[in-house]
Amino acid sequence: MHECGVVSCGENVYQICVEDYEGRCFSPETLSKVSNYINLYSVSLDRMSGATPPSVKELMHLAGFFADLLYQDDKAVLIYICDFLNPVPARKRRQELSSQEYRSRLFSLLFQRFVTSNGLTDYHDTVVEIPGTEESFYVHMISSISVLPQIEILARDLHVGFDK
Repeated sequence: MHECGVVSCGENVYQICVEDYEGRCFSPETLSKVSNYINLYSVSLDRMSGATPPSVKELMHLAGFFADLLYQDDKAVLIYICDFLNPVPARKRRQELSSQEYRSRLFSLLFQRFVTSNGLTDYHDTVVEIPGTEESFYVHMISSISVLPQIEILARDLHVGFDK
């Protein structure tokens, strides 16, 4: 799968891409254990234009795009790695957070708000924190709860791969 779309939210414009996950973070052995049970997709979200912080309404709109993917494929696992390429605008309460941690918390809050407001109980956001030398990395795996055993296998393997 390779699907990209442009989503306009107010003055902000985002490009969302979902593609088959290439497995760079997981060992071939782990991928072979879980591949019959899940479909891995890499998710990227890039702001193309606009400078205002996204509103809750905009974030919920973006979450709906991801939810549609999960509705279409009950074996789908959406993988999102919080980046540090673009700094987060500084605010007093964010000063202690790295860009990755801020994005991870925002992503988790967005996911939780979306599932709660839509009465969804069978989806889960598994967050794996990988401590780095200067900053931690945060990997989100969003899936149906029916594939949580496979997610746990992937989460353990993530630590092994990043710890090398």
